[in-house]
Amino acid sequence: MMISFSTRVEHYPQLKSPMDLAKKRAEEQEPEGLVIWADEILKAVGRHGRTWSANKGGMWISLILRPSLPVHEGPRLNYLASWTLLQTLKPYFQDREEKPTLKWPNDIVVGKKNQKLAGILTWAHGKKDLEYLIWGIGVNISNALPESFEYHGVHKREDLATRLCDWNGDAKVEKLLFEFLNQLEEEYGKWQDPDFLTSRIQDLAENCSTLGQWVRLYINEEDYMEGIARRMDPYTGQLVIERDGKEKAYFAGDCFHLREPE
Repeated sequence: MMISFSTRVEHYPQLKSPMDLAKKRAEEQEPEGLVIWADEILKAVGRHGRTWSANKGGMWISLILRPSLPVHEGPRLNYLASWTLLQTLKPYFQDREEKPTLKWPNDIVVGKKNQKLAGILTWAHGKKDLEYLIWGIGVNISNALPESFEYHGVHKREDLATRLCDWNGDAKVEKLLFEFLNQLEEEYGKWQDPDFLTSRIQDLAENCSTLGQWVRLYINEEDYMEGIARRMDPYTGQLVIERDGKEKAYFAGDCFHLREPE
């Protein structure tokens, strides 16, 4: 049965965290398909417990999903969100030489500096099988960006982020939201096909600006791996990094594109 995301949208002018509200509703047995949409986020929690806020003018949503999957298969499904978001954003760049691409594992970037345009944060709950999965999705559209960032030695706003309105003046939050949800309805209705997710991961790999780059992948706040990003595993979506002739695959991490050391 196809899930209708576009008909179950709860809109809030301001929330501390759409993800937190989505978790609460999921614990209360809310059926899958609910979308929590906030104009402004006050204090959300991201990877490694980092807090962040988001100004009005961006698209900030969380979706509740209940796929019948083992917990370890959840990361594969997350790539469906990345692919759908990427396809939704591409038409806004049809008159531009530079196009949006995936920066592994879940950011959409654009421009020569791979500036972040959008990102996806996921939350999976369950022991053996998934009880629910939440996608938190954010897109910079016309929102004010922070004056500076400070993360792993990167401090300048222009080095990290961009907005959709800087590339296409017709970009509007509500329009983009329902374009994304309508496309997601079609994509999500196909995920149970055993070959469908694999094909979407392969599609993403062809649109991934990380591949071929010398990268630094932070596994946690302190530990990282550097090497050449060779490929995405076609089944799991893991990033395969080569260093000194040896390859290792990673499920997740904070990935930065670097110049290869001399």
